[in-house]
Amino acid sequence: MQNTEILEIIKTLNLTKTDRNKILGLRISLNNRTRGWARRSGFSVPMWAWDRGNNYFTYYICHELSHILAKGFKHDVYFYNKFKKICPTYLWIYEHEYLPTKWKKYLNNKGSYK
Repeated sequence: MQNTEILEIIKTLNLTKTDRNKILGLRISLNNRTRGWARRSGFSVPMWAWDRGNNYFTYYICHELSHILAKGFKHDVYFYNKFKKICPTYLWIYEHEYLPTKWKKYLNNKGSYK
């Protein structure tokens, strides 16, 4: 199932052609749970993220896509490198709220996450 709202936002992201091809067949959906999820087969975004507004919803999509495109499901250097490439900079504040210590350290080191 492909959610049209999510697909419209994905079209606006700074994705390479390779990344766009990787996400073509993903299962993308909204859910009524407290958290989203990402797996190789797709990702889901909770409805409450939609309720927080378009900016937060876009951030949440970038976050989940970064897990898939970085081929890892933890917050490591690969995840953050991908996240920085696809997420608009004005939305990074939401990641800072989510994981303030790691994110701040990553940005202060200008790209090196340790």
